[in-house]
Amino acid sequence: MVYSAQMKSAIGAVRTSLGHLDRTLVNWDPQFVKHGHHEIRKDAPVIAVACSGGRDSLALAASAQKVCASWGIRCAAIIVDHGLQQNSDVVAAQAAQQCADLGLDPVIVERITIRASDMRHRGVEAAARQQRYDAIVNKAREIHARAVLLAHTRDDQAETVLIDLLTAGSLDGMAGMADSIDIDGIPFLRPLLGLSRADTTNICKSLNLEYWDDPTNGDDLRASVIESHTQETADTSSRTLDSCATCVEAGLGRDLPLRSRIRNVLLPWLSEFTGGNMVTRLATFAQTSRPDIEFLQEQADLAFRRAVTLTLPEDSAQASVISDDATDNGQILALIDLDVLNDVHLALRRRVMATLFSRFGIRASSAHVAAAVGLTRGNGGRVVQLPAGYVLKRVKHVIRLCHDDVHANRGYSGKH
Repeated sequence: MVYSAQMKSAIGAVRTSLGHLDRTLVNWDPQFVKHGHHEIRKDAPVIAVACSGGRDSLALAASAQKVCASWGIRCAAIIVDHGLQQNSDVVAAQAAQQCADLGLDPVIVERITIRASDMRHRGVEAAARQQRYDAIVNKAREIHARAVLLAHTRDDQAETVLIDLLTAGSLDGMAGMADSIDIDGIPFLRPLLGLSRADTTNICKSLNLEYWDDPTNGDDLRASVIESHTQETADTSSRTLDSCATCVEAGLGRDLPLRSRIRNVLLPWLSEFTGGNMVTRLATFAQTSRPDIEFLQEQADLAFRRAVTLTLPEDSAQASVISDDATDNGQILALIDLDVLNDVHLALRRRVMATLFSRFGIRASSAHVAAAVGLTRGNGGRVVQLPAGYVLKRVKHVIRLCHDDVHANRGYSGKH
């Protein structure tokens, strides 16, 4: 079979990603180097693809299956249906069938229900994402997968950089997504960060794969707004920029997630405004920024281990139930030694605080981090209120991270 240039690029990207993970996967079964039909052994390693049925994950499933089949290893699909959208079960079933038709085996469909407590604590999107990853990790363990492949593309990378810059405003936002991460001991790889959404669309079309577009992405709505505007505009030289403005004027994205608004309005406008491809520029920016940011975090992790003592397990699942046992004086979760922490650079102190909040699933803003750092120097008061009833209290040369059920029951307005 003759593959498109985009499919060849995807296959090469998957080969490189898996090869970096474990060189023993490359040509794992020597007989597959030879021509002819060969059966994959039952004890062959397993690589899993997280598939949603969208164009990106179907393109990844197709390319990963080709790589795995050529090396004599198994390629599985894990599809998570969290039932947040109408007919999500139909989408999951269609994705499963297409993965099976591509040759992936086993194909696992896992249906989950998002916990109400998680939605209150994290928000719907964050809760769904966390439980989706939890489900993928569990299924990956069941099939003894060596790694899970995620289908994030260069477009996703650019969108992530903009989201982080707009919402978090931290240096880490410049690094975007890493090409590999570890979640509960399972390697997650992103081999398609060098490919665009246009590339994955081309792959699906060349293989006659019918993909699903998440309606919250707003792609269809933007296309209809632009088409209507284009028909009314005679000057074709200004259509792109005018169309972006029209999307805003038409209210496109007001009810859509931030990522969808960035994808359909902001990024096209920035590309037109600068006269260049901002997706490529932002993705390249993330790639070059990551080594510097990773070095800073490594130093901060060393400082964290020296300065912070955890008095309770720091898993985020416990954060939602801590208030059940908390007292009016607050339950102490961590102790921060200021003699140690104040001996490191300000940049590392910020990261130590941000890391601490992340460990307990505290949705702290940059203002909270700044206030926490000020507390280390004794600036202002001796208490910093955090979201969801968490509080930092300075007592002499130690800062305590506590969870106070009195404050938790008051709720959090996001202003303090």
